[in-house]
Amino acid sequence: MLSKLDNLDILFSRYIRLRDLRCLECKVPGYDNSDGERILGLECSHYHIRSKMSVRFYPDNTDTFCHFCHGYYEENPEEYKKFKIRQLGLERFKELELRASTMMRLDPVKVRLEIRKLINNLE
Repeated sequence: MLSKLDNLDILFSRYIRLRDLRCLECKVPGYDNSDGERILGLECSHYHIRSKMSVRFYPDNTDTFCHFCHGYYEENPEEYKKFKIRQLGLERFKELELRASTMMRLDPVKVRLEIRKLINNLE
């Protein structure tokens, strides 16, 4: 049985992949799942590890990559850092770093509502 956080991770990963629809590095698009969402073959990557609750469900901390590019950035964290700075700009990157260093408790009900709202805003 999946925990509440596991279910939220699945929902959030879906949101991130729907937001981007392609690998942000090599630009390969996702392909249709059974619901017609072009997200298969794509993965949700967390810049800061998921155990940091303050950024676990924070869009600026996550990116869509294909399996190959995701693995590359996992193995090359300095390259991922350069990517994030290019993507966010230095100020937003510093805000992400600050947020990642902050302790936070999550309310799963609130997080689910926020993710659903993000998904609805894509439509």
